[in-house]
Amino acid sequence: MHQESGVYWIIKGFLGGSGMPFSGDEIDHWRETGVRRVLVLPQEWELEEGWGDSKYYFSQLRERGLSYMWLPIPDGAPPTREQFEEAVKWIDSGRGNLVHCVGGRGRTGTVLAGYLIVRRGLNARRAVEVVRSKREGAVETLQQLQFLWSIEGEPWTT
Repeated sequence: MHQESGVYWIIKGFLGGSGMPFSGDEIDHWRETGVRRVLVLPQEWELEEGWGDSKYYFSQLRERGLSYMWLPIPDGAPPTREQFEEAVKWIDSGRGNLVHCVGGRGRTGTVLAGYLIVRRGLNARRAVEVVRSKREGAVETLQQLQFLWSIEGEPWTT
């Protein structure tokens, strides 16, 4: 198993992160750790690089009984406001949520920290600390940090 594809839970059994898996065995490991739903953040070309075809990757998730939502975000970027609102709604709608990009740090860490800000009331600094305590180097770019600062303290009705 690739170290990046190991699950790290931010909220045990509810919300975790990981890098992209590169085999069915790694997806099976996710299921064994309680993952039931997958928020997929890599772009099409990244999924193709890892799996040959994004449709094949999504079929592997479905075959293992995992539901998923695909919100492609460019590497190093934060989600758009609309993508983030959609992600929060989707995460809120079930348990066993896993968020993944390729390495499980930048895009994944940003969505996880953002969720802690809008749903658990943490400030951006503390949310990033919590995520980095589970995945070293999470939230990698200034743009990702700026996104988290921008949502801090805002009223969220989603």
